[in-house]
Amino acid sequence: MYRLAIMVLLVTWFCVAAHKDANAQEDSKTKAAVEQIKLLTKAVDVFTLRADGEFPSTLDDLLRTKPPILQNKDALLDPWKKPFRYDVSGPRNSGLRPDIWTVTPANETIGNWPKTLNALQFEVKVKAAQALAAALSKAVDTYALKNNGKYPDKLDDLLRDTKVISKEILLDPWDRSFRYDKSGPKNKGKRPDIWTVPPNTKEPVGNWQPVQGDPVQALYAAKVEMARLDLHILSSAVRIYHENNKRFPNTLDQLTEGKSPLAEEKTLVDPWGRRYLYDPTGPNNNGTMPDIWTESPMRERIGNWQKEEKKK
Repeated sequence: MYRLAIMVLLVTWFCVAAHKDANAQEDSKTKAAVEQIKLLTKAVDVFTLRADGEFPSTLDDLLRTKPPILQNKDALLDPWKKPFRYDVSGPRNSGLRPDIWTVTPANETIGNWPKTLNALQFEVKVKAAQALAAALSKAVDTYALKNNGKYPDKLDDLLRDTKVISKEILLDPWDRSFRYDKSGPKNKGKRPDIWTVPPNTKEPVGNWQPVQGDPVQALYAAKVEMARLDLHILSSAVRIYHENNKRFPNTLDQLTEGKSPLAEEKTLVDPWGRRYLYDPTGPNNNGTMPDIWTESPMRERIGNWQKEEKKK
């Protein structure tokens, strides 16, 4: 009996040790994948500089240059011996550079896009969606007051009275129509449900969720943050344009031109539907880079020369 107990303890110890060793190996491979992706991203940057701003069509192009940027084809394989994935259009990098990534056996995505910026953009858009849903809810209440307590059958009914609401507010921050249920099950029948579901999630954002403070002010604050993030993206695009062309663009429109544009057309428009302003001489940036800015409906100037700026 004693020997059997010792054997059970030894087997358990070996199993625990093997599990820890396997976890350590996976952690090591994950760190190696991160470093490989950094190397591949730098290699793509070198290719782009050599090719006058053109991105490689595939990662294999890095092996075909003369002299080759990468010497070994194994550099295109992740630590699990799978080819790194590549998207030349770079949607997760806001179009500024191609996306390079892999997926671990634990289903974790490792990529070359700035996680912090993407997370911030998503967070701010969710806040804007919450504020928009709350503002729409107020508009629906106003409609009911004007129509003997009857709620609209659909949100488009609000457009009949332009003083109540504008057409743009019916769209969520991802430019999709808000969903509407007149019976209001989430609001326990007290008012219609108004909601949206952010991309790549299953969690709805709706008017049954509390919004801190006045929804109009919350929406304004979210749009200011969205503008700041846009300016960050545009400033990065302007820097890459300078690296590729040895000069800054004369206009922001030049960022959207060519086979591999550095920015999308919609990025040039602020959250209030107006085009961002641009001065290539950059007086507010001491001439080190162009000024990019906008002015909110509250006359708050939002520019790329400061992280935060007091209202003027």
